[in-house]
Amino acid sequence: MKKLIKKKSSGDKSLENNIKQYAKKNVNLLPKKYLTRNKRRFYILLGILLIAAVITLAVLEYYNTLAEIKDLEKQNTLIQKELTIRNEEVSNIKLLYALKEGVDEKVVIIKQIQNAHASATSVSRYIENNLPDGVVYLNLSFDSSNGVQISGRTTNKEEIPDFLHKIREIDRFSSVVISTISKVEQQSVTGTELGNAPTMETFEYYEFAFECTIGGEEDDTE
Repeated sequence: MKKLIKKKSSGDKSLENNIKQYAKKNVNLLPKKYLTRNKRRFYILLGILLIAAVITLAVLEYYNTLAEIKDLEKQNTLIQKELTIRNEEVSNIKLLYALKEGVDEKVVIIKQIQNAHASATSVSRYIENNLPDGVVYLNLSFDSSNGVQISGRTTNKEEIPDFLHKIREIDRFSSVVISTISKVEQQSVTGTELGNAPTMETFEYYEFAFECTIGGEEDDTE
């Protein structure tokens, strides 16, 4: 009896071992075609999901990039407006400087005219007070090259050097030279009174001009 019991127990152990070995094996009762088809569907579905995920990421990236571009465009528009405002301010500042320069130039011109007028008045007064006998003072004119022309007339040519010496005494002039001397003959009719026969008489005189250069110190010429 003990031997039978031992045999049964050893048989049970071998049966259990066989069951465990079968359990470890991958027993599949479905056909192979069905398994292959399911695997193919699984991979296709997985590929579709991956493609959809990639497309979704691409779309999201596109819209994100589009939003960034719009933000950059807005910033660019603001910057352009700011630059336009700054350019207008710079233009206004340049215009103000140009106007200021124009005003400064006009002020300088006005001062020059005032100085020239004062000088002309002073020189003219001096000439009138120091005219030699027989000399007629005609004109005093200024030119753009810092020069003055004095013109006159005399019946005696010898009076011209004396008048030139008087003009050279004016400290306002750095140099005084004779520019022209011309002899003028003029005829006139005389003897028409009391029934006398008219006669022609010829008068001679000299017209002259001095060229003066302003370069000395201003003085109160009298």
